Amino acid sequence: LNYDVQADNAPETIIAKFASESKKTREMAREQGYYQRELGFYADIGDRVGVRTAKCYYSAQQPESNHFVILMEDLSPAITSDQVLGTGIDDGEWVVESIAKVHAKWWNSDELAALPWAQPLINAMPMEQGLKMIEDSIEKAEREGTFSAYPEIERLMKLLPPLFRMDPPAPFPFTLCHGDLRSDNIFCPSEKGGEHAIVDWQLTGIAQPASDLARWFSQSIT
Repeated sequence: LNYDVQADNAPETIIAKFASESKKTREMAREQGYYQRELGFYADIGDRVGVRTAKCYYSAQQPESNHFVILMEDLSPAITSDQVLGTGIDDGEWVVESIAKVHAKWWNSDELAALPWAQPLINAMPMEQGLKMIEDSIEKAEREGTFSAYPEIERLMKLLPPLFRMDPPAPFPFTLCHGDLRSDNIFCPSEKGGEHAIVDWQLTGIAQPASDLARWFSQSIT
């Protein structure tokens, strides 16, 4: 990018986020509306969601191929927390308190309910299609021994198909949920500075607020 940073009041560095190089992954993302959710989020409410996130400078999409680009703020010197090690108490406290403020701001919001990209993920795919996907995934995992080292996963995954035989109603009460609230998507201050922030809004939308907390507590803290 060629511009005069000082004259344009432009950032010295930016982050570019692109669609997957895999056509299969892009098609899966199209079915679930993942890319559309993040693009819609930044276009409609990203600057007033209620929590610190990366600023969006520009976004564009090619509907035919489901390619997209988002040019966003470089949050360094803040750093992401570690998904394997988990997040510490102080940083975890910030996450829980901050997501609660987001939930409160968008609680049963008429504006949120009217946004096409924000519609509930649980209603985004017909149940028959979701059931076929989960059954195929279980069959492949058993055939390839994907979870042979994790007997609890092998036991629990067989309990999933009955859940896909329901036709769930839209969540109520509802609010804006991040949808993927875990350590890899949380920026924390480093020794060099920076601010807390939440990134990666591809799974955001209308949901029951407990879903964000359940994901956070089960995946990101000891």
